[in-house]
Amino acid sequence: MSRSQSTQIFNTATDQQKTDAGNASEAENKAQEDVGNYQTQLAKFAASNPYVQGGEFQTATNQQLTNTADATANAAKAQLQGQAERTGQNPAAANAAAEEIARQGQRTLSGDEAEATQNRINSEAGYKKNVLSASEVPEQMEAGLYKTAGDLSEEDLQNAENASKGNSSFLDTFGNSLASGLGKFVTGGK
Repeated sequence: MSRSQSTQIFNTATDQQKTDAGNASEAENKAQEDVGNYQTQLAKFAASNPYVQGGEFQTATNQQLTNTADATANAAKAQLQGQAERTGQNPAAANAAAEEIARQGQRTLSGDEAEATQNRINSEAGYKKNVLSASEVPEQMEAGLYKTAGDLSEEDLQNAENASKGNSSFLDTFGNSLASGLGKFVTGGK
């Protein structure tokens, strides 16, 4: 292969390397953008934890439990008062019974709220565990990018080395052989 052909091959390889480097840089920038977007979305997810104390889950659960206790007490009171009116009994006894039902509902409500709080705490722990697991993903993505970049660089170097071995001219090969032979002659064949 002549020197001009070697130069042409070298120039072509250099142009291809520039194109590859540009493409790799663009791909890395987009991948870095994806990592940044993931981290932003993860931060929003972590901040919107509905299980924190006083959060959406606890508010909705406590409201449901309170409404159930109130509705039960009000329904019992209405039934007892209606029965007292129909039968002509003293409504004071019905009111006293309704108040006792309401107190019992409050005692039940306290136990239900304690159970709901325990469920909220367990759910919050699970939510935080998911956030913690997901927070490892950007590091894994970054490691993958660097590994891929390193592998591609190593492959480019290997290709360049192989290309340089295959592109030597007759005079280069003859010169290397001659120099090797002279070296062996001078050192006594060692």
